[in-house]
Amino acid sequence: MLISLIVPVYNVSNVLKKTLDSIHKQSLQDMEVLCIDDCSTDCSLEMLKDAAVQDSRIRVLYQEKNMGVGLARKRAVSESKGKYIMFLDGDDSLKHDACEKLAALMEQTHVDILHFGTTIKSMNNISAEEAKKFRNFSKPYREFLERDDLYNACFQEHLFGFSLWNKIYQGDIVRKAFDNFPDVRMDIAEDLLTFFYDYVLFNDLWIL
Repeated sequence: MLISLIVPVYNVSNVLKKTLDSIHKQSLQDMEVLCIDDCSTDCSLEMLKDAAVQDSRIRVLYQEKNMGVGLARKRAVSESKGKYIMFLDGDDSLKHDACEKLAALMEQTHVDILHFGTTIKSMNNISAEEAKKFRNFSKPYREFLERDDLYNACFQEHLFGFSLWNKIYQGDIVRKAFDNFPDVRMDIAEDLLTFFYDYVLFNDLWIL
């Protein structure tokens, strides 16, 4: 299995169709999509089940109670089999060849983490200034980075952000990081903690 795509979902039925359509259209066949519903109260779970019927790459998991996105990701990562792991939120989408191109780059470069660009579309209630800050935070570092202090590069020098959804990773690194993720609900900064574990446990990562 080349890629495991992890998709946590909670009450996003109003935008989930676009996300699922982008998954259906992925040109890469050698992948699994682990969609985990975090006890949604809308029709998100039913939409995921319908999507799985249409696409054999999709597998639906669900939490029996709402545990937050961090623990939803942890559960899905623990069941993943891919050589590489990517994350996609339930209100995001991918270009049709994104997974295929990213997997090819990982095979060519042999890096541990590859940071890719994203298109940010702000909603009506987001100010232009807030949108600009988020775009800057999400902007990838466009050089090959190999050094002993990648922790400092991320958290002190801010060469790249800690968000999980705009990167593709060596799968075993992510699985080991989530093994250390605490079994407690977190409603903010769960991305930051996971990325912190990446660098504490593996201080020789490469990022492209």
